[in-house]
Amino acid sequence: MARIFSRCARMSDSLDEVLRQLLADRRQLASQLHDDIAQSLTLAVLSLKRLDASPPQQMALSALDEAADQVRDATVQLRPSLLDQVGLLASIRLYAESQLGRSITTDGELDTQAWSLEERGRWYWACQQLLHLVDGVEHVAVVETTPAAALRFSPWAGTDATAAWLEGLGFQASIEAQGLTLRRVAES
Repeated sequence: MARIFSRCARMSDSLDEVLRQLLADRRQLASQLHDDIAQSLTLAVLSLKRLDASPPQQMALSALDEAADQVRDATVQLRPSLLDQVGLLASIRLYAESQLGRSITTDGELDTQAWSLEERGRWYWACQQLLHLVDGVEHVAVVETTPAAALRFSPWAGTDATAAWLEGLGFQASIEAQGLTLRRVAES
């Protein structure tokens, strides 16, 4: 029996390490897209807009505008700079609107400035996955800030399997009549 628990603990540690690496890679890629590629595309667009636009130049401008939009969308999907500047709830509202095509409302805000970049990324990724997996979520509210942050997603039409999956990622997920409450239990 002890071997089974030991093996489960190693699997959990391995999953945590894989998730850490995934979040670090997403942060690095989003930063590179935002800081390098998006700014270069924006400069090219602004430069072309200053010229008299012939039909070929308008086609190039349109293509560059579209590419800039795609880079912005990819950045939001990976890890928006808004997450570090404004906060978690603003970032997940942006994600729902720009990536899922639906609006969600939020109540409250978590002070995430003291959190590590990894912790902010982990929360953002978990919220992203919840919104992606469960179409019916219309509202996300802060239900607790101390001692640990907690968010409630409502209405909840997800499954117990989703809650179990979140628990494997170091979150406590409890399904209640008011919705799913998500709380981080294993601070990084």
